[in-house]
Amino acid sequence: MEFQEEHCCGDIVAYTNTSDFKNVEQEITTLNQFNNNCFQSIHDFLGYLEQINSEISLMFIASHGFFGDDISQMYLGEDDTKQRISLP
Repeated sequence: MEFQEEHCCGDIVAYTNTSDFKNVEQEITTLNQFNNNCFQSIHDFLGYLEQINSEISLMFIASHGFFGDDISQMYLGEDDTKQRISLP
Protein backbone atom coordinates (compact mmCIF):
# COMPACT_ATOMS: atom_id res chain seq x y z
CA MET A 1 0.00 0.00 0.00
CA GLU A 2 1.33 3.44 -0.88
CA PHE A 3 0.61 6.51 1.23
CA GLN A 4 0.43 10.08 -0.04
CA GLU A 5 0.59 13.08 2.27
CA GLU A 6 -2.21 15.68 2.13
CA HIS A 7 -4.19 13.62 -0.37
CA CYS A 8 -7.62 12.43 0.72
CA CYS A 9 -9.91 11.65 -2.20
CA GLY A 10 -10.04 7.85 -2.33
CA ASP A 11 -12.65 5.35 -1.21
CA ILE A 12 -13.81 4.74 2.34
CA VAL A 13 -13.84 1.01 3.12
CA ALA A 14 -15.25 -0.41 6.35
CA TYR A 15 -15.71 -3.73 8.12
CA THR A 16 -18.29 -3.44 10.87
CA ASN A 17 -18.96 -6.33 13.24
CA THR A 18 -22.57 -5.49 14.11
CA SER A 19 -23.24 -8.88 15.71
CA ASP A 20 -20.84 -8.18 18.58
CA PHE A 21 -20.93 -4.36 18.63
CA LYS A 22 -24.47 -2.94 18.68
CA ASN A 23 -23.16 0.65 18.97
CA VAL A 24 -21.45 0.30 15.59
CA GLU A 25 -24.79 1.31 14.05
CA GLN A 26 -24.00 4.92 15.04
CA GLU A 27 -20.66 4.71 13.29
CA ILE A 28 -22.29 3.20 10.18
CA THR A 29 -24.75 6.12 10.12
CA THR A 30 -21.80 8.53 10.06
CA LEU A 31 -19.96 6.53 7.39
CA ASN A 32 -23.10 6.43 5.23
CA GLN A 33 -22.92 10.22 4.88
CA PHE A 34 -19.94 9.62 2.61
CA ASN A 35 -19.45 7.46 -0.45
CA ASN A 36 -18.33 4.32 1.34
CA ASN A 37 -18.16 0.56 0.94
CA CYS A 38 -19.28 -1.01 4.21
CA PHE A 39 -19.06 -4.78 4.76
CA GLN A 40 -20.43 -6.93 7.59
CA SER A 41 -18.55 -9.99 6.36
CA ILE A 42 -14.82 -9.86 6.97
CA HIS A 43 -14.21 -12.06 3.92
CA ASP A 44 -16.23 -9.73 1.64
CA PHE A 45 -14.21 -6.83 3.08
CA LEU A 46 -10.90 -8.55 2.29
CA GLY A 47 -12.11 -9.64 -1.14
CA TYR A 48 -12.99 -6.05 -1.97
CA LEU A 49 -9.58 -4.82 -0.82
CA GLU A 50 -7.84 -7.41 -3.01
CA GLN A 51 -9.65 -6.36 -6.18
CA ILE A 52 -9.94 -2.58 -5.70
CA ASN A 53 -8.18 -0.47 -8.34
CA SER A 54 -8.57 2.94 -6.71
CA GLU A 55 -7.01 4.76 -3.81
CA ILE A 56 -8.33 4.30 -0.28
CA SER A 57 -8.52 7.33 2.00
CA LEU A 58 -9.96 5.62 5.06
CA MET A 59 -10.07 1.99 6.17
CA PHE A 60 -12.38 1.55 9.18
CA ILE A 61 -12.51 -1.71 11.16
CA ALA A 62 -14.93 -2.18 14.07
CA SER A 63 -14.01 -5.58 15.42
CA HIS A 64 -12.48 -7.58 18.22
CA GLY A 65 -8.76 -8.25 18.21
CA PHE A 66 -7.32 -11.37 19.77
CA PHE A 67 -3.74 -11.81 20.91
CA GLY A 68 -1.66 -14.92 21.52
CA ASP A 69 1.88 -15.72 22.57
CA ASP A 70 3.25 -14.78 19.14
CA ILE A 71 2.08 -13.00 15.99
CA SER A 72 0.86 -16.22 14.35
CA GLN A 73 -1.84 -16.48 17.04
CA MET A 74 -3.24 -12.96 16.53
CA TYR A 75 -6.44 -12.34 14.58
CA LEU A 76 -9.24 -9.84 13.94
CA GLY A 77 -12.93 -10.59 13.73
CA GLU A 78 -15.15 -12.84 15.73
CA ASP A 79 -14.20 -15.82 17.84
CA ASP A 80 -16.02 -17.90 15.18
CA THR A 81 -13.33 -19.13 12.74
CA LYS A 82 -15.59 -18.33 9.77
CA GLN A 83 -15.47 -14.59 10.51
CA ARG A 84 -11.84 -13.99 11.38
CA ILE A 85 -8.66 -12.99 9.58
CA SER A 86 -5.09 -13.62 10.64
CA LEU A 87 -1.63 -13.79 9.23
CA PRO A 88 -0.87 -17.09 7.47
